[in-house]
Amino acid sequence: MIVERIDTYPIQILQDVLCLMAVKAANKGLRLEAELQSPIPFKIKSDPTRLRQILVNLIGNAIKFTLSGSVRVSLST
Repeated sequence: MIVERIDTYPIQILQDVLCLMAVKAANKGLRLEAELQSPIPFKIKSDPTRLRQILVNLIGNAIKFTLSGSVRVSLST
C-alpha cells in the first residue's frame, strides 16, 4: 500500500463527506452534525484519499448502527 503525504484540506474533506452521507442519514431520520473543537489547520500533509475513505467508513457505520437521534463528527487537533 502506498500512502501519500501531500497537501490535504481536512475541513473541506469533512464537508464533502458530510454532504455525501447526509442523504443516507436523512433517509433514516437522523441528524448529521459536525463539531470543530479547536482551531483546525487549513492545510495538513496527509493522504486525502485515505482520510476521505476513513471518514466515509466511520460515518457510514455510525449511521448504520444509530437507530434515532443524530450522528456527530468531532474534529480536533
